[in-house]
Amino acid sequence: MDGAYIAGPQWAQYMQQVVGFYDHGDFDAPPQNLIGGTATSQSGNTNGKGKG
Repeated sequence: MDGAYIAGPQWAQYMQQVVGFYDHGDFDAPPQNLIGGTATSQSGNTNGKGKG
């Protein structure tokens, strides 16, 4: 068992109650160079530092 089973339902209930108190605004469209790319599969550390 992990925290998602314990805290998840309470967190979801809380967020549903308070969402109306905040202005979420609109999201900007993503840059065109990020749309329609090819998916890749990588795992581990990809910044070249430390263990992967």
